[in-house]
Amino acid sequence: RTAGEDISLWKTGYRTKEAGEMTFDVMDFGGQGVYMPTHQFFLLNRAMYLLVWRALENPAVEEVEEELPSVAEMICQWMDMLQHRVPGVSVMLVCSHIDTVKSAELLDMQVDYVRKTVLDKTRQTRGLVGRMGDAVLQHV
Repeated sequence: RTAGEDISLWKTGYRTKEAGEMTFDVMDFGGQGVYMPTHQFFLLNRAMYLLVWRALENPAVEEVEEELPSVAEMICQWMDMLQHRVPGVSVMLVCSHIDTVKSAELLDMQVDYVRKTVLDKTRQTRGLVGRMGDAVLQHV
């Protein structure tokens, strides 16, 4: 779990004639709400954004239905912040720890819930989804 921001350099080992070795500046932001106000200072136009959330591991169906609204709301808050700070940004949603979920049905339920919630919220707040919406979210 990241506290605050964790910034590192990722050297891919891939080289091009024009630019040399391909490297990425990787910024891992803690998802806790207390850190959110600081994240806006690190957002850039020329960046690839992955919004990662952890799958609920082995919950009962009732627990999934109770916990997913807060997970989806946090994802919506991040998407809103990104859109306000970097208009037109593309975001890829990634569900991690999927190998720990006890059934494909529970995983599908989680992903479908997040997809629907994010799309509905995006449509409500903007009237349209735009670049950061349908194409990316259909591939969660």
